Amino acid sequence: MALNLPQLRAFVAVVDAGGFGTAAADLGLRQSAVSHAVASLVVRSTPVRATALGEVILPHARSALAATDAICDAATRHDATTGGTVRLAATPTVCQGLLPSLLRHWSEHLPAIRVRVFEGSGEETETWLASAAADAAVVVDPPAGSGAQEYTPAHRVRDLGTLISMVQAGLGVSILPEVSRPLIPQDLVLVRVAPHHSRRLVLCGPRKRPWPPAVRALVDSVARIPTGATSLVCRPHGTDRNSPPVAAG
Repeated sequence: MALNLPQLRAFVAVVDAGGFGTAAADLGLRQSAVSHAVASLVVRSTPVRATALGEVILPHARSALAATDAICDAATRHDATTGGTVRLAATPTVCQGLLPSLLRHWSEHLPAIRVRVFEGSGEETETWLASAAADAAVVVDPPAGSGAQEYTPAHRVRDLGTLISMVQAGLGVSILPEVSRPLIPQDLVLVRVAPHHSRRLVLCGPRKRPWPPAVRALVDSVARIPTGATSLVCRPHGTDRNSPPVAAG
């Protein structure tokens, strides 16, 4: 008896659903087509059950379908590296301190994927990612528990250059993440915050929908960068944090 993959998929769907109607709906096929495909493998009862031959074939059918799906998924991911555009949202500090090296890395290792950067506040990047306005984002994990330090800023500015100019003018000090250290002019003094305060930057795709293959390719590429070469974590964001900020003044 020669069986092909569509027949095996129909057979497993019928067994799992316990009937032809539900299985046909799940597969997007006519019920008569599904019934014909699995005629020798199931007994027409309520619920439908496998024949003796079907019982022998069933575990092998599941393995074959799982392997086929894995192969198709791998091929899809591979195809993602041949082209595509990823809309990446990030905060101004990340855009200036971290993204240039990441964009260079992606350009060298995934030249066919185009990354379009959208700069916004932390709240905006989260909103863009949730609403599908962005495909991926570099976000800051929320504070773990209630022990985080609280600060009352005198001013709120978006651009790092504006912030640095205000500090240079003697208007006050600023709390900055470690990732912005290379951008601080030499006429400013950097002092570590005490007690120690930390956070974790996370490169992630959307939480509640599948990641586009091109996003997965970018994340997988960054995950292979040697430890210490980047302060970026690649995973769905949670509550762990680690990058210490510095004070400029």
